[in-house]
Amino acid sequence: MATRRAARETSRNSRSTAAKSAPVRNERLHRVFRESGFLLLLPLAVYLLLCLISYSPQDPGWSHSGQPDKIANFGGQLGAWFA
Repeated sequence: MATRRAARETSRNSRSTAAKSAPVRNERLHRVFRESGFLLLLPLAVYLLLCLISYSPQDPGWSHSGQPDKIANFGGQLGAWFA
């Protein structure tokens, strides 16, 4: 009888350990996705900031035309269009 009880306790403990490790694994995966998203969006944000900082009214944009051979924006033609 004691052997069966010990087997049940061991089985319950292993189930509770598996249940506890699943949320930890899920939390770790969530953290990895959040950090990778940050690392992917950071260069884009820096690029767009530099495009806005290097704005020049003579650059061609979506609302007016300019000389496409003399683009002063750091981001090139796309940066001039965005700024």
